Amino acid sequence: GELRSMDVAPYISDNRTFLPVRFVAYGCGVNESDIVWDQTTSKVQLRKGDILLELTIGNKVLISNMPLGSGSQIQMDTAPEITSDRTMLPVRWIAEQFGYEVTWDPFTQIVGLK
Repeated sequence: GELRSMDVAPYISDNRTFLPVRFVAYGCGVNESDIVWDQTTSKVQLRKGDILLELTIGNKVLISNMPLGSGSQIQMDTAPEITSDRTMLPVRWIAEQFGYEVTWDPFTQIVGLK
């Protein structure tokens, strides 16, 4: 229920809607302090409760520990990328790991989370 303005526009690439990872994380209830970017390794970590996700720029593998300590590797069909100095990824890969169902309205081009 909180309105936020993104400084980078979402876009569609390879039939996927890309958004800044930070704003997807906010939409899933991840706190600001639980979003960690490591410039050296090009990795971003997102933590919400017992769930820890790790994504690497250019790598199609998402590491998901649900709960922490029982990690699994999930093969995504696309890799995170950097656009306009922002880490971008399709919403679905993060939201589903946090237990959300992702909806897409092709007419309004709106992504929703349930």
